[in-house]
Amino acid sequence: MPQLCLQIQSQLENVALIGTSVKGICSLTPLSTELTDALQIAIVEWLNNVIEHSYSYSTVQWITVEITLTRQSLLLSVTDNGLGLQSCLLNEATLPVIDPNDIENLPEGGFGLAIIKQIMDEVVYYSTGYKHTLWMKKHLQPDES
Repeated sequence: MPQLCLQIQSQLENVALIGTSVKGICSLTPLSTELTDALQIAIVEWLNNVIEHSYSYSTVQWITVEITLTRQSLLLSVTDNGLGLQSCLLNEATLPVIDPNDIENLPEGGFGLAIIKQIMDEVVYYSTGYKHTLWMKKHLQPDES
C-alpha cells in the first residue's frame, strides 16, 4: 500500500504544501472533486489547529503527516509534540445551528473539529507521552453493509 510521509515546520505558510499533497493523492482515487476539496479542507483545518493551539504559533516545531492509500480507503495521520487536545473536545464537536434570517450573528470559528468529523468517515485522536496524533479515514467505496 502506497504511503507518503511528510514533515513540515509549524508555519502557516507550510500548510498549503500538505493540502496540495493530499489533493494530488486523491487524484489517484475514485473520489469526486467535491470530496477531494473537502479532504483538503479537513487536513488544512487540523494543521492550522495544531499550529495555533498545540504549538501557540511557534514556528520552529515539527508536524508529521502520513498519507496512506489502500484499495478501500485514504488514511491521514497528523502527529505533533505540542500541548495536545483534550479528547472530549473531539467527542463534543458539533456544527452550529445557523438561522438564515440572522446572518448578522453568524458564529465565527471554533468548528474545525466538527467540520473534520463531518467530512471523514472515522476520526480518532490519541496521545502517547508528548506525541499527539489525529487519525482520519475516508472510505473510497460506499459501505456495502
